[in-house]
Amino acid sequence: MAGRVLFLAIFLSSILSPRPIEGADPALDGKINAIRQRYAKVERELKQCRQVKRDLSGESAEGGELTGYYRRDSLRKLVAQFYGETGKAREEYYFWDGQLFFVLRTESRYTKPLSGVVKSKTEERFYFDGGRLIQSLGADKKQVRLGVMRRSAAAN
Repeated sequence: MAGRVLFLAIFLSSILSPRPIEGADPALDGKINAIRQRYAKVERELKQCRQVKRDLSGESAEGGELTGYYRRDSLRKLVAQFYGETGKAREEYYFWDGQLFFVLRTESRYTKPLSGVVKSKTEERFYFDGGRLIQSLGADKKQVRLGVMRRSAAAN
């Protein structure tokens, strides 16, 4: 449930984004590269971070866990892990100066219920600048056009 709520918040921010992504944009490419550098820096620093863990039982069929990584008093990363009978989902939220800048969502499907053996895995990536979603890569690793998302959401 919590995973769906967090994912829904990201999806809604993409719908409300004021500018659709169209074609190659050097300014956008520069922002994406900066986000990737911040991501790498956060990942390198995780060993020096203080971890705070919370149980997410009741949020998914087989439970889950939320882990926060803090550098000094600043939240750098949140990892939400949700377990189900047929698979698991992992959502990673990255922060810089108190603002969300990147989300990586990975969903794994098991070969059979409760086997724990992963048969398929998909990833979705969400890039933020100034609190606004600027790019989304779908499970096929292709850019999701935000204008298309707006129209399809409006139709529902």
